Amino acid sequence: MHIVGKILLLLAAVSIVRAQGFQWTPSVRLPFEHPRLYIGVEGGAAFEYHWGELRNMEGWTLCGVYRSAYGQGWSVGAAAEYWIRPDRTIGGILRWIRRQIQFTHRTDPIPQKDSFGNTLPPLITEYEFTPIVQQLQIGARVKQRLLMPYAFVTAEVMTSVLLSYEATQTERIISPPERRFADGSFERTIVATPVAQLATLNIGAAVGIGADIPLAYGVYTSPVVRLVAPLFPLEQQSAWRAVGVSVAVALYVGL
Repeated sequence: MHIVGKILLLLAAVSIVRAQGFQWTPSVRLPFEHPRLYIGVEGGAAFEYHWGELRNMEGWTLCGVYRSAYGQGWSVGAAAEYWIRPDRTIGGILRWIRRQIQFTHRTDPIPQKDSFGNTLPPLITEYEFTPIVQQLQIGARVKQRLLMPYAFVTAEVMTSVLLSYEATQTERIISPPERRFADGSFERTIVATPVAQLATLNIGAAVGIGADIPLAYGVYTSPVVRLVAPLFPLEQQSAWRAVGVSVAVALYVGL
């Protein structure tokens, strides 16, 4: 009877552990419940690649087309996770994102001659277009634990709301290096920038891999690497699209 009692106690303890919404170190000797709902904060950075057909006009003159760019992004936000199973969560995220993109294109060589008709080295300049975009992002995601301890994969769908857009454009002389603009400088700021009517709303998706690292009872941190892509162009007319890799770290506390 003593052995039967131990077996029943063991089975009950295991069932309690299996019922936990979140288990780090399940113990059949000292089972205890972990919170199922966690809230926290998240911060991250992203590296992005952009492409499109943004026409660079000065007045009625086409100076070139911006076709590709690299960008960086930074984000902070609030997050929540609910453990529907010991190995799976559903959750949401509300984050603010600031993205800075750098488009460049070089002009074709322009033949030059001096006042005596002598041929000079051709003039080559480079245009730089730098948009800064701020967005509010609202997302829902699911996280699935892997067989490896603490590791997980995640999928996310988010809606981005445009908060602000501003841009600057410059032109600098590449060759010959001694040439200058009329004001004596080798770089000038252009008041006009390519016309870009960014979408007010956009939907994106992300997949990632990360790990849950326990810090204390009811507290854990989750570093994750994601591949992120908007599903629609950022700007319809130029078919401006982007894809990025983000690295984020979240800190969660159980309720």
